[in-house]
Amino acid sequence: MKFLSILIASFFLSVSVLSQDSLKHYLGKYVIEQPESPVPDVVVAMTDSILSIQSTVGTSELKNLGVDSFLLVEYNGSAVFKRNDAGKVVAIHIRAMEYFLIGKKEEEGIAWMNNEKKYFNRELNRRSK
Repeated sequence: MKFLSILIASFFLSVSVLSQDSLKHYLGKYVIEQPESPVPDVVVAMTDSILSIQSTVGTSELKNLGVDSFLLVEYNGSAVFKRNDAGKVVAIHIRAMEYFLIGKKEEEGIAWMNNEKKYFNRELNRRSK
């Protein structure tokens, strides 16, 4: 019985780790193409295994709806990630309020991500107060 409990716990732990790893390919900065956009770019980040999107107008949790599709919880909108032929995430399509935005993923190094993570964490702390 103890062995079965350990086996089940190991299974759920591995599923949780795989789930977090599978979300990592969405992370990054996406530059919005439309000049009339209220935001120049958005950043998709993960904190405590929660995927979120943030911009200069606010932050929203991304709740999984299906393959590459997410609900923008705070804006009652949607985000759909687009892939190239190799299966790599290269763009995001966002529908929120009256806007339809298309953002291209910026090829990034780790340095910008550290700066964006600081901003993102500061934004989360501000909203929780």
